[in-house]
Amino acid sequence: MLHHQNLLEMEKAQHFAEEALHVAERLGDAARLVGGHMALGVTLFVQGKLEPALAHFRRGFEIFDPNMQFPNWPGSDPGVQCQFWSALISWMLGYPDRSLDELRAAVGSAETLGHPFTLAQTLCYVAFVHIFRHEPSAAADYAERALRICEERRIQNYHGLALGAHGWALGAAGESEKGLAQIGQGVNGYGLGASQHWLLTLQADAQLAIGKPEAALASVADPRRRRACPRPLVPFNWNYFGVSYQRIRAVQCPLALWLKGFGCGTAGCNFAPRSSSALTSATPNDRSESAASRSSRSLRGAPSFKAAAAASTARRSKLVDEDSRLTA
Repeated sequence: MLHHQNLLEMEKAQHFAEEALHVAERLGDAARLVGGHMALGVTLFVQGKLEPALAHFRRGFEIFDPNMQFPNWPGSDPGVQCQFWSALISWMLGYPDRSLDELRAAVGSAETLGHPFTLAQTLCYVAFVHIFRHEPSAAADYAERALRICEERRIQNYHGLALGAHGWALGAAGESEKGLAQIGQGVNGYGLGASQHWLLTLQADAQLAIGKPEAALASVADPRRRRACPRPLVPFNWNYFGVSYQRIRAVQCPLALWLKGFGCGTAGCNFAPRSSSALTSATPNDRSESAASRSSRSLRGAPSFKAAAAASTARRSKLVDEDSRLTA
């Protein structure tokens, strides 16, 4: 299953994940059931089948017991994976605050487990959700923790992702060149893994923020990105940086071009198209929040990030103006 998943042969990966789950069901082995639900959930997730994926992740976590042993399992603990994948889906379905609560719970589970590889992966994913929310201070905190674990334990798999997340946060704090250099280290160190396109997109975002649109376009045209994500797989990536797909298609600007170069479609995405005013906010409206709590929540981080937040707002306002002229 993992072999075909890494080759992005998702139909074959799904077939073997389903077979693994059937074997676990026949054996009545709880630990294998957790692993089977997690594996099938991931293959559905990367195909954009979010609701069936979420059902498998939740079922896997219901069966999960912290005392379970997974002696031959490759990678992170499957029970904790069920937690953080569920949290990512919550973000994609438009529940940002619930997503953060679930991710923090996953971090707690990983800490209790005492498995450094699992904790490093979970911290990286929390950092990326804070990036999606445009909360650089929190992203930096989680990325720094992940970096320390990866360096102490020599975990190469997530060292590149942690470097990229931390570099993005540095850039948002005003240390543009240092942040961009760190993202570049993450891109080069990560290799050709399935999340390479995340790092290249962070690199393009950082380059665009300092007025280098041509460099940003070069990043998303990087052949490493095309090898890592050669065809549309995940339907939610257009919304990672707070811009709706409908507006990206309408607006011909460097931001639109490099996001188009990201290489992912939007079929099945449950985010509603955003209004012009919503484009000035990095976080989608949480359906479970009241209007008062949404308006009181700060999206711009600590005072040291005010300049970066103002520049981001200005870019989004320009995007809205251009969109209005094109659609008039």
